[in-house]
Amino acid sequence: MSLAFAAYLLFMKDHGNDRRLQEHWREETPEAVTEAVLKDTTLWDKDLTQWPGFAAAVSGNLKDIMEAGSDPAEIRQMVKSNLR
Repeated sequence: MSLAFAAYLLFMKDHGNDRRLQEHWREETPEAVTEAVLKDTTLWDKDLTQWPGFAAAVSGNLKDIMEAGSDPAEIRQMVKSNLR
């Protein structure tokens, strides 16, 4: 779930129409973006940072996706790692 959420955040950075999500991308690091988005109760009606380990998992996956870029082999490896 955290990998899918991270991919969603990255997709919404440039392709989404929700300004609230795009505004959070003004943060400088994947960790800061993740923290800002997950804490935004106007988006989710809850502070998703309260889910144990979710913020760390999402920000780690977001960072990995950003570093992998569009390399299919790296993306496949991320998916496999997240299925374990």
